Amino acid sequence: MTNKIVLRFTDSGIASEGHLWFQPDTAIRIIEQAKETKTPLLGFRAAVLKSASIQESLEHCWNYVRAKPPIQNSHDHAMQFISIHRDFGLLFEVILPEFVGSGLSDL
Repeated sequence: MTNKIVLRFTDSGIASEGHLWFQPDTAIRIIEQAKETKTPLLGFRAAVLKSASIQESLEHCWNYVRAKPPIQNSHDHAMQFISIHRDFGLLFEVILPEFVGSGLSDL
C-alpha cells in the first residue's frame, strides 16, 4: 500500500523493488499536493538510474521524522532541495504516510 497522492502519479513513476521513483518535477508536484491537503511529508529518497538498476544516493535523502534539529516546514524544504538538485540526474521517492482505507475506489 502507499499514499493516495502518490498513487495518482503511478503512471509517471519508475517502479523498482517496491518503490516508485519520480523525475524531480513530478516529485515536486506530489509534495505540493501533500502540502495543499496537509498531508505530512515523512521524507524523500534520491537515486540514480544506472543501466537497468536504481542506485540510491544517500547524500540526497531526507528523513523528516528523525531530523535533528527538526525541519519546521518539510514540504517547502523538500521542494527547494529537489529544485536545487534537479539537474543532478536524480530520481526521487516521496515518502508520505501510508493510505489506509478500502482501496483505490477512495481516490
